[in-house]
Amino acid sequence: MQMPLYCAGPIQTFLPFLEQDKIVLIDERQFPQHAGYRNRIEFAGVSGKQIFSIPLKASSRKANYRMVELSYQEHWQNQLLNALRTSYGKSPFYEYYDYRFVEAIKKEHQYLWDFNFELFNLILKCLKIELPVEIEQGEFIADDLCFEPKPIPYYQVFAQDLGFIEHLSILDLLFNEGVDAVNYLKTIKK
Repeated sequence: MQMPLYCAGPIQTFLPFLEQDKIVLIDERQFPQHAGYRNRIEFAGVSGKQIFSIPLKASSRKANYRMVELSYQEHWQNQLLNALRTSYGKSPFYEYYDYRFVEAIKKEHQYLWDFNFELFNLILKCLKIELPVEIEQGEFIADDLCFEPKPIPYYQVFAQDLGFIEHLSILDLLFNEGVDAVNYLKTIKK
């Protein structure tokens, strides 16, 4: 199964990797007009679902995905780290994983692909998913993610006030469930 390379994509995007013998990422020839999860992270905050969009250089948005450049006019790295700390600082496993992501997020990557690929590999390592990753050129036609099966609620920091929030970044699962994150994925895959 081929998948686009998302930026710490939704939990459901990691389900196919549980029954594959390799991961095939698509190096899209044309960066989609609506980038979706390629430069967006959705996580739970005090007021509900939060969306963080990583700024891109407009001049590079019509290029091959690997050539889309990150913009550093805004200090988005600090904003993202602060948003994650505010949302997950009190979650059970935030301190166990955060330092791994801080280094990757603070690094000034020129290209979105490189940034996403580093996050992707860190997430696989945290989930203890050890599969070879191949990259093939192509197009991902449907960017409508299948959010099936319906997620089973797991612990979330703000669930007592907001209820369980579905379809969040895999980071939400990692920071809240830690080493049990992969077991959760296996459970909803069944």
